[in-house]
Amino acid sequence: MARILVTGGAGFIASDLAQKLADDTDNQVVVVDNLLTGELEKITVPPKKNLRFVKCDVNRFDDISGVFYTNRFDHVFHYAAVVGVKRTTDHPVMVLRDIDGIRNILDLSKNTGVSRVLFSSSSEVYGEPVEIPQNERTTPLNSKLPYAIVKNIGEAFLRSYQKEFGLDYTVFRFFNTYGPKQSKDFVVAKFLRAAVANEDITLYGDGLQTRTFCYVDDNIDACLAAYYKGEVMNDVVNIGSDHEITIKALAELIIEITGSGSRIVHLPPLEEGDMTRRMPDVTCMRSLLDREPCLCARAWSASWNSPWRSPIGPSNTLLGLDQPEVEFGSEVVNTCGLMSRRQVRAIQYSETTEPSSSLKKRKGRPKPPFSIALKPDQNFARDLRPTRLFPRIQLYR
Repeated sequence: MARILVTGGAGFIASDLAQKLADDTDNQVVVVDNLLTGELEKITVPPKKNLRFVKCDVNRFDDISGVFYTNRFDHVFHYAAVVGVKRTTDHPVMVLRDIDGIRNILDLSKNTGVSRVLFSSSSEVYGEPVEIPQNERTTPLNSKLPYAIVKNIGEAFLRSYQKEFGLDYTVFRFFNTYGPKQSKDFVVAKFLRAAVANEDITLYGDGLQTRTFCYVDDNIDACLAAYYKGEVMNDVVNIGSDHEITIKALAELIIEITGSGSRIVHLPPLEEGDMTRRMPDVTCMRSLLDREPCLCARAWSASWNSPWRSPIGPSNTLLGLDQPEVEFGSEVVNTCGLMSRRQVRAIQYSETTEPSSSLKKRKGRPKPPFSIALKPDQNFARDLRPTRLFPRIQLYR
């Protein structure tokens, strides 16, 4: 049995991580979070007997030390941090206090027998791009922002504690990640909500700054692969996508996908923190996944029942379609590994598509419009994620 601590576990990425860790009943998972930006519902739906929440501030030694001494963890995922470009630039002192949390976690880990600390760093450590793609070993770290400095200091602490105390570590440098539980003030979720409400989508500056967007399942799968396989030991790995898109093009794409009447409105550029370009070298991440990361070129529409439920929901959702290999019948398989096998109780095709018998194991693009009605197995609606398999999907219960 592994005893695992996830700090910041009521946040977007860490809550999915904690849930996935708890899927293994041999794991005992404790989540701590001060709920500054986290939401308790993200880890309590669905409830799991081997996942426990403690409200706690890791930056306060008296608060977090009792959690360590009580549980005697084997491994720690340290994801707690102040996040969000606007929040971190407006409150730099609050950001710098996260250094206390890093020291607390490392001191307690070395003193209580933790064998490995897995740390969520950030692409922000690279600063303005010196080279593209940004590589874990060759790209210099040159950001001056407090958030990036804290992450860089965290990486330095990990290297130092490993050298002096033998505490093993793994550093995940996260690039932009998106998914169903994402807070509404992050770019993809913000644009989707505005588009569905036909509200203006606001961009800082000309919107020509580029980003890459990694779907949260790819993030979690890569991190768990590193954890369970014992890879990226005492080393760093970029976690992200290497498909660039401008922020303006992303807004236009979401408007197109959702059929929205939203206008794009340009605001003055941010004074700092909005890098012109960002794209990781994901060679190491690909080896962890043993597959291609999901393309985000067609983000999902925002028709879901709650902020942390499926991005599909009960209504039609437009998704992208790119190089699928489709097998129809009792199962649907994306051979790129972007979607797991699921039983399909009923399949209906639009009049313009070929009958299912002629589509078996067909490579290439099914002729749109291509609609499919699925009656999912348990948790299918919740677990279904954006893939390039179907451009139009309807789920019913």
